Amino acid sequence: MEKITKDSQFYKFCLYGFFKNLKLFVPFFLLFLKSKDISYAEIGFLYGLKEITRYIFEIPSGILADIWGRKRTLIFSFSIYIISFFVFYFSQQFGLLVVAMLFFALGDAFRSGTHKAMIFDYLAHHHWEHQKVSYYGATRSCSQKGSALSALIAAFLVWFSNNYADIFIYSVIPFVFDILLISSYPKYLNGTPKPIGMQLFIKSFRKHITALTNDIKEISNLRNYLNISSFTGYYKEMKDFLQIIIAAWAINITTNSSVVSLPSETLSTILIGIVFFILYLLTSQASRQSQWALTIFSKKTTALNSLFIFGVSFGFLAGLFFQIQYFSISIILFSLIYLIENLRKPIGVAFIAEAFDKTAMATNLSVVSLFDSILASSTAFLIGWLADTIGLGYALSSISIFYFLIFQLFFRFRHR
Repeated sequence: MEKITKDSQFYKFCLYGFFKNLKLFVPFFLLFLKSKDISYAEIGFLYGLKEITRYIFEIPSGILADIWGRKRTLIFSFSIYIISFFVFYFSQQFGLLVVAMLFFALGDAFRSGTHKAMIFDYLAHHHWEHQKVSYYGATRSCSQKGSALSALIAAFLVWFSNNYADIFIYSVIPFVFDILLISSYPKYLNGTPKPIGMQLFIKSFRKHITALTNDIKEISNLRNYLNISSFTGYYKEMKDFLQIIIAAWAINITTNSSVVSLPSETLSTILIGIVFFILYLLTSQASRQSQWALTIFSKKTTALNSLFIFGVSFGFLAGLFFQIQYFSISIILFSLIYLIENLRKPIGVAFIAEAFDKTAMATNLSVVSLFDSILASSTAFLIGWLADTIGLGYALSSISIFYFLIFQLFFRFRHR
């Protein structure tokens, strides 16, 4: 792995990701929604709504970060997140879940791409651009360590309180720390913000849209955006179903084992905490090894194509093994999807940073998030309907086949 320069700002970047991923509700979010007695189709609606909301606000949020200031945009984003946590905590009806998901999506829209742009600006400021993959991979690794710790803390809190909702309140604490941390970043990482006015915003919006339209008009550039974002869209809508698989595994163990005497809910909580803790430690290492993956595949485009195929293949097999109740094998295969995403993401982000206009980096990275939001929203609706119609396992396999076919037609990088 390429050596990276570790100064105080590097550790601030790492702490940002660590605190950001202390979303204690994440390992139990789908189980929280299922506890509200809603169908997979309704869950698919909530996930799709989140992605559509991100889709609507994605590019405007990136432009706002470029003209208003990235630090202010991130602080605004985390404030919206905190509001969503409180609404989730108090939600007893489907309508409140919809409101909470809308606020959460807005927080995502104003955050996505902005912090990555700050990292790449920092590297450019110090002439360390050659460290892109390793540097971003190392900071992302810290994020995954935060996820690992959050899994253990969340499991303890759920076991102690026997209430999924409580973990939303505890998730507020690390986000307050991130607001304070972002406030301490150097001023130049704020970009070159200008006073906000409607005319200025419209002018900047037109300027950015014109530049992006010119980029997208080129089929190769459109393929760049789609390739980077497509697997992330797939991963987003697949990953939370690991919670359901682990819960089913726990029920299977308590039903068929004469040794384990724990209630299935308690065993499920323990297994989710352990599995996600180990999984996020592994994904932390995967993010650090992105540079190593490049040495295997020789080129970023080859690495991105190959990892995509591996990822959807694992998803296809995971769905089949879940359907025939080989839960442990399904969990292992599902875990590989997490590893693929964390190998692939730093490579993709570095590719975009090299390929597009650096003066609108937050906007370009937001366009990547825009595309994965479009793909994820369509996937969310489809997977929810399929799960209620043909069963969750077959739904997961069907979605994997769909992504593989679309990838072969449109997304993959082609050699010229």
